[in-house]
Amino acid sequence: MDFIPLHGVAAAVAILGAVVSLGLALGHARVAGISLGVGGVLFMGLAFGHFGVTFSPEILEFVREFGLILFVYAIGLQVGPGFFSSLRRDGLTLNLLAVAIVLGGTAITVGIALLAGVEFPAAVGLLSGAVTNTPSLGAAQQALSGLASVPPDAAQVVGMAYAVAYPFGILGIILTMLLLRHAFRIDVKKEAEEFRRTRNRNVAPLATRNVEITNENLRGRAVDEVLDLAGGSVVASRVFRGGAQMLAGHDVRLAPGDVIHVVGTDAHIERFKTIVGRFSDIELPKLPSAIYIRRVVVTRPEIADRGLDDLDFEARLGVIVTRVIRSGVEFTPTHGLRLQFGDRLMLVGTEMTTSKAAQELGDAVGNLDRPHIIPVFFGIALGVIVGSIPIAIPSIPAPVRLGLAGGPLVVAILLSRFGRIGPFLAYIPNAAKKLLADAKVPAGATIELSVLGNDPTFNEVAQAVASYLQAVGLNPTIKPYETGVFYNDIIPHGKTGELYQMGWGGWTFDFDNTAYLLYHTKQFYNPYQGTPELDALLETQRPMTDQAKRLDILKQVAKYVTDQAWEMALYNPKAVYGISKRVEGFVPAPDDRMLLTNVSVK
Repeated sequence: MDFIPLHGVAAAVAILGAVVSLGLALGHARVAGISLGVGGVLFMGLAFGHFGVTFSPEILEFVREFGLILFVYAIGLQVGPGFFSSLRRDGLTLNLLAVAIVLGGTAITVGIALLAGVEFPAAVGLLSGAVTNTPSLGAAQQALSGLASVPPDAAQVVGMAYAVAYPFGILGIILTMLLLRHAFRIDVKKEAEEFRRTRNRNVAPLATRNVEITNENLRGRAVDEVLDLAGGSVVASRVFRGGAQMLAGHDVRLAPGDVIHVVGTDAHIERFKTIVGRFSDIELPKLPSAIYIRRVVVTRPEIADRGLDDLDFEARLGVIVTRVIRSGVEFTPTHGLRLQFGDRLMLVGTEMTTSKAAQELGDAVGNLDRPHIIPVFFGIALGVIVGSIPIAIPSIPAPVRLGLAGGPLVVAILLSRFGRIGPFLAYIPNAAKKLLADAKVPAGATIELSVLGNDPTFNEVAQAVASYLQAVGLNPTIKPYETGVFYNDIIPHGKTGELYQMGWGGWTFDFDNTAYLLYHTKQFYNPYQGTPELDALLETQRPMTDQAKRLDILKQVAKYVTDQAWEMALYNPKAVYGISKRVEGFVPAPDDRMLLTNVSVK
């Protein structure tokens, strides 16, 4: 340490910073596709300790214990939301596997200790290191320090044994995984995809359908009554009657001939249809109306953990909540649902009423990236207290404690599961949106998406795009236009939002037809800022008769537009044709046009 011109806390911080940064760099290095990950920090620490670069035992003990607390607390916050559901679903299997692993490792450790004459503290450290279980190391050290019959340096022996076994534990796991993968010819990508499908098999996606009421027994029944007959698993957003649409409020009385727009899983919608009537060909979202759809985010702390029924948006504001997105899972709201900070809701109402509901819910996306520090440290303090509570167990000489590893872990799981401690939220924001930061896009920036109001397919795409933008901290709004206004005024005069709907095809089936109209500076329908380079390419290929050369130039045009990120393909519509056997010569066109010049009928 004499060669470092620092002492005390300054030296400790400098050494820790060097060990962590160099260790993480080592962990990122790949050899034959294998990396150490965070284990690189341990190896770097061993190297520093080998060369005598260390600091005072008091600071070292604090760093070790506090690091362990942060580690297990972060794990608890991460697994907490799904911990109890996983415990109910797979609890017995997972716990039996965990017990088998622990007992198997313990039996092997005891056998080695007896045969090789290894001291008990060292054997405990070898077990913790061999299974790379840092929390067990902390628990073992704390438990040994409370036993009067154990030497004072027993905790240090545990740590040394752990450090010796840990590298071999990492290498053993890596080699075992590689051996198993090659022995059983496991395709990792395929297995990961299968795991994803298995994990999501009980999460059916939501769909929307229009259902016509034909059941006479439902005449005069309120919307809520009819939904309850189907189990209350679908949500109705609007009703079509007499050529006009209205919100499907709970007091709206239905009658045969009404068409109701519902949201739910395919199975639930099918059950609802069986009870009330039949599917309708009328697409309610396509029809003009004053009904407005808006996605909002719950960001007001006082709203979090409140019941959606208590807010009663429908009775107070005339707003219906049709979907809830939480932790990437989309579902319909049910009675008794309690909101959580960060929930994304789809509201249906008028533009004014949905705006009022958004104000009550917060809808300040920037708040999602603002950490709530108070509950974090309050939870850590509470976890330390819980871990220090002695639990007397018969036939065990010393009381058992959860320790600095178990206490914070349990509190973190409970805190992240229930979401708050009194007025304090336990919301931890997502990682910083690096891409947006690099692009100098401020958090919470407003993005307007201009769309055709009568295009139901793209409106669903627009809602999905809006949810993705919200997920990365932006504030999207969707603005619909009539077709004539959109194409003849909004696009040509540059009145679109930052994003806007574009669909392209060709009258002549030649890429020039689309490319020239959309990309050339002087064209009426060009929504972009054209450039002289692109204009020159477009003008050069037009009079050419050599199709190979034209194709090369048009490929340059396509690459230029792609590199500039002017547009992004979101979906490709498909057309299904039913053709009589009497029709001859009909060939479906790639842009849905009906070319009948060579068609004849027998």
